[in-house]
Amino acid sequence: MTILTDLNGDGRADMLVASGTVGLVTTPGLFVHIANSNGTLQLPSVYAIGTGANPTGIAVNDFNNDKNPDVVVSNGSETSMYLLTGNANGTLNPAVKIAVPTTMQTIAADDLNKDGNMDVVLATTSTQVYYMLGKGDGTFNNAVPLTVGTQPRQILIMDVNGDTNLDIITVNRGSSNLSYCISKGVDMNGVLSFNTTVTQAPPGMPAPAPIAAGIADLDGDMLPDLVIADNAQAFVRVYLNKTVMGGAITFGMPTSYATLAVPISAVMADFNQDGNMDFATANNVDRSVSVFMGKGKGVFTQMTNHDVGIGPVWIAAGDINGDKKPDLATANQTAGTATVLINNGMF
Repeated sequence: MTILTDLNGDGRADMLVASGTVGLVTTPGLFVHIANSNGTLQLPSVYAIGTGANPTGIAVNDFNNDKNPDVVVSNGSETSMYLLTGNANGTLNPAVKIAVPTTMQTIAADDLNKDGNMDVVLATTSTQVYYMLGKGDGTFNNAVPLTVGTQPRQILIMDVNGDTNLDIITVNRGSSNLSYCISKGVDMNGVLSFNTTVTQAPPGMPAPAPIAAGIADLDGDMLPDLVIADNAQAFVRVYLNKTVMGGAITFGMPTSYATLAVPISAVMADFNQDGNMDFATANNVDRSVSVFMGKGKGVFTQMTNHDVGIGPVWIAAGDINGDKKPDLATANQTAGTATVLINNGMF
């Protein structure tokens, strides 16, 4: 997995890649590329992530409340995750192993219970996610399970129903649907809980295989809409939220946009800074990125395509060169490289 985030406070997004022993990578680890002012990346600093580890996901936040960004890495081959606390200069301390109930394939972080401490949510390869509430010192409480669809590939944390509580959404590759874990918030004793998970397939999607999603209000009705990258077919599909207040989560029929090839990951950002969210996919087979620009009211332009390295598996957005515009980067598994696409308005 890869993400773009500013580790050293210079206003430029650095690139983090978690990788096991695949392709040209012979040692599992976290690879950190610090961004230069011209939009290039430095050679990576490599942080070891367990000799038997298979790093599968990354989340960045301040888990020990020292104002420096820390990194947590999920693990697909051990019942553990790893925490690398950050220093003010952007370097990371050696990984600390933290026990979790089972192997995990992705991770996300936010403050679920509003106590000011960052929490983590981990997804298994079966039908569960676990949340672990942070203590604010780099340690976590015991993992609490929630049932979701099969093989959750992506975790999104946001307030879906407007009650100010953060909910958990998973994109389930195995069962071809999405799961919504709606938070009840904390009770009078400070205990966080969730409603029974709602798992449903987006409507009108033939042979669906949602691999990644973006969630944002695309049509200005204050309801979060969906953009889904379909891994079974070479399409991006847009679903506008039709939920009635107090009713079941409901989406309209999709508008579909062709990608150059079957997408394997995706990211959402406002690339041209017009106030409308845009969407980009990494297409593994033909080493490309497809970019769809939002036009408002849930409508996107047809794709523009950009070449990247061989075998892109992850895509991320962030301001790499410090010009206040989100750029794109891909981690290319087959080539063992990273590709940076600097945003010049339309890439």
